Amino acid sequence: MMRRDLSKSIPSLAPLPEITICPWRMESEREQQLYVQARNECFPEAPIALEEWQYFMQSPQWSVGTSFAAFQGDELAGNIAVFWDEAENQNSGKCVGFTEYIFVRPQWRGKNLARCLINAGLAYLKQHGLAEAHLEVRAKNTNALHLYLDLGYEVMRESRFHVFKL
Repeated sequence: MMRRDLSKSIPSLAPLPEITICPWRMESEREQQLYVQARNECFPEAPIALEEWQYFMQSPQWSVGTSFAAFQGDELAGNIAVFWDEAENQNSGKCVGFTEYIFVRPQWRGKNLARCLINAGLAYLKQHGLAEAHLEVRAKNTNALHLYLDLGYEVMRESRFHVFKL
């Protein structure tokens, strides 16, 4: 688990000229399918079904959150979901948001797109009065881990679990 203090500066970065980054609520099923397909392309070891994503989209967290999508024309290049749990924040007295489900499709990697998406998500959380952003990352994903550290995230705690194939 990592956290990013939102009181610290969040650089505003511009993507490549042919890329547009915008808030994206995925209102239509076609948009939701586009998202799930791209996400599963990036995380084939942990695919989700359209129904799972639609279930999350009905949650209280998603009702206050959004995603930021990077598009080149009609093609989804990358995405980040940002949200928070209003009830949990009230119970804990903390103002914590989440930057999760971050991905950039292979053909757009290495172009600073993840950095642009994450900073857009952090700015959104900060604009909504949250004090810090949390995310989970697998320690094996060293590229992502280094990016998050470079963007000001710090490790809160590490957990280990074993996955057994049957």
